[in-house]
Amino acid sequence: MTKRKHSSKLVDGPLQAASRSMLRGVGFSSEDFKKPLVGVASTWSKVTPCNMHINDLAQIVEQSIDESNCKAVLFNTITVSDGISMGTEGMKYSLVSREVIADSIETVVGCLGYDGLVASLRWNHCTAVSGNDSIGEMQFFSFLPSVADAFSMWETMATSPAIREIQDDYSSSRKLLNNETWQIVNGYEGELMETWATRVVEVNPTNSAAYINAIYSLEKAYYENGFDDIEFDIYQPIASGAQSAYIVVVVAPSLRRLGEIFDVLSSESWAQEAYSLVTSSRPSLTSDKAYLCQQVYSAL
Repeated sequence: MTKRKHSSKLVDGPLQAASRSMLRGVGFSSEDFKKPLVGVASTWSKVTPCNMHINDLAQIVEQSIDESNCKAVLFNTITVSDGISMGTEGMKYSLVSREVIADSIETVVGCLGYDGLVASLRWNHCTAVSGNDSIGEMQFFSFLPSVADAFSMWETMATSPAIREIQDDYSSSRKLLNNETWQIVNGYEGELMETWATRVVEVNPTNSAAYINAIYSLEKAYYENGFDDIEFDIYQPIASGAQSAYIVVVVAPSLRRLGEIFDVLSSESWAQEAYSLVTSSRPSLTSDKAYLCQQVYSAL
């Protein structure tokens, strides 16, 4: 990266000596003024545990930018937590905060003439590719710490004009197939990926405890045999009183890798042995679908 379309107007020439002197105060060297300036927007804060680690990641990005013959400039923006404010007046600030965050980042970048920016706000969706009557069905996930918080969110959704407006925008382009609350039994703990694949299996086990233990054992068997890039996650849908049901989500980096997971069930004895514990603790599947997933994000 060699272009300095915006930063050159900020720091080049005798008229910008005052600008350069202030930037020297935050650690700029004479050589740094010859490099493209790249802003790194961080949402670090102690407002919520979700953001306490963000500066660690931002500093890695900052170092990588500096090593690529650019000059990184780290700055902060706000964050709020709807998980903490759920069920209170504070929840009303959550949707508005997205615009505040985007506007604040744009303000810094526009004012200080950065040539590039690293900043993203993420959410996820998954599109069905098999095992479904309606290919292309999409799933959106909203994970909350408890069922009580989920129900409080629904109450807010029913009364908030801002949320109702968003729902109206969606209504013309989608068909609601299902809307469930999932209670986390064994949640996702892997790295965030830009694209991934899942196999979502719904089942009503005859012995819930045995079934959950069998899934844990199956995941362990895969890890011990070279499949350390996958996860088996377990959720319990709380809908229409169907509390005996479970959903197992197999997460893999790609659809091909997802297929390899199931190939070994017919070719490897270790997989067959571990899987037999799963099948013995449940009847036939209620539903079996594969999804291709990706992060949906907004970046300036």
